[in-house]
Amino acid sequence: MDLQISVSDCRTALSNFQSRVSDFEISFKDHLSMRTSVGQFQVSARKTLTHLLHEVSELKKITKLSILDEEECKKELSKLNNYEMRFDEMLSHLPCENNGIYLNIILGNISVSILNRMQRIRYKEEYEKFKLRVNLILFVFAPIVYFVHLRVLDAAYNFFLVWYYCTLTIRESILRCNGSRIKGWWLFHHYASAVLSGIMLTWPDGECYQNSRKQILLFSFYISFVTFLQCQYQRGCLYRLKALGRRHSMDITVEGFHTWMFRGLTFLLPFLIIGYVFQLYNAYLLYHLSQTYQCREWQVSVLALLFLLMATGNTLTTAEVCFHKVRHRLGVRDRLQDRDVLECWHFRISLLPADNFEKKQMQSAEEQLRIIVRKISTVAPFLPVLPPNCSFDCFAYTDCEVECPDDWSELKPKTVTTEQMINLGSFNVGFYSIDLTVCYK
Repeated sequence: MDLQISVSDCRTALSNFQSRVSDFEISFKDHLSMRTSVGQFQVSARKTLTHLLHEVSELKKITKLSILDEEECKKELSKLNNYEMRFDEMLSHLPCENNGIYLNIILGNISVSILNRMQRIRYKEEYEKFKLRVNLILFVFAPIVYFVHLRVLDAAYNFFLVWYYCTLTIRESILRCNGSRIKGWWLFHHYASAVLSGIMLTWPDGECYQNSRKQILLFSFYISFVTFLQCQYQRGCLYRLKALGRRHSMDITVEGFHTWMFRGLTFLLPFLIIGYVFQLYNAYLLYHLSQTYQCREWQVSVLALLFLLMATGNTLTTAEVCFHKVRHRLGVRDRLQDRDVLECWHFRISLLPADNFEKKQMQSAEEQLRIIVRKISTVAPFLPVLPPNCSFDCFAYTDCEVECPDDWSELKPKTVTTEQMINLGSFNVGFYSIDLTVCYK
């Protein structure tokens, strides 16, 4: 039996549909207009920020050359440094002006900027997962290639390495355009690794190739293991910092170590040193083979040079990071001894009237202190005037005899890595008076 629809119902449905389409078209035109306005503002904002940064640089020079007294000069320079950091932070939220030669050659002159913060974090996390998965595959693949003597397997393994490092350099270049602070050396290191893997792929099978094959496969196996350790360690660090709200959204594994990673550096350092020694030994072995009559392929000498270059660069970069972190820790200790802090906030919380104050137990009082420290620890990392990678301590004093347990993690020095605007609100702390001081240095 055919269903019959009245003419009026049909006309009403069509009219409602046309009305919704008209409303959507108006909204979509507004969307396009707003996108155009946003694009124009972004261009204008970049020019303004560039000009302001230039002004800050000039003002810093003028301030240093002025006849201001030392205390006032330090204060003004501190303000200018804060302005500079805030302007840099603003610039990181604008589209990248230039992708660089490498991305322009591969992708063309298109924008690779990710303006949404959550999408940036998601892309960075996908990069970390990609590294972890590929290194797990290499970790399993290398022993198979080592024990199964097939040229086809060797070629497949080296081709996989070429694909991995080329993909890695593209992703890292995109991350760099989106504010990731990747050291230039680590980016070059991956370019060199891609070239090295490509040369291994073109190396013809022969006596010289077979003499160095196992050595290089062992090295590749070890590097996969160390990279896996680095990924796991830093993923854990970033996860903890995300939970505390103090993680830089675009921190990744190849850009060295922060102050909050120093213990991890001491854990990873022996593995890194072994890897660098391994690279030097590879360079020595290949150079020695290139001097023999049997090894006349050009690949041998070039590989020896590349291994030497990578070992030297890795060693110098890691030594620089270690020196910087040790000097930073010593500087913080000296400033603590001299009470030389950049800024200090004081919070005083008044006593709330409570009839049953005498009945409160020590456990409840300690919990109130814990709440205070947690609140300050949560708020302080987001204060916009904080420079990156600074630390702060929380001190709580009460008018009642309450001892703070030594094992409170909230009382340990914290590290600040995030700079965002946030309102510092007031909060209720309970039943007794507390003075709380937050210092950062």
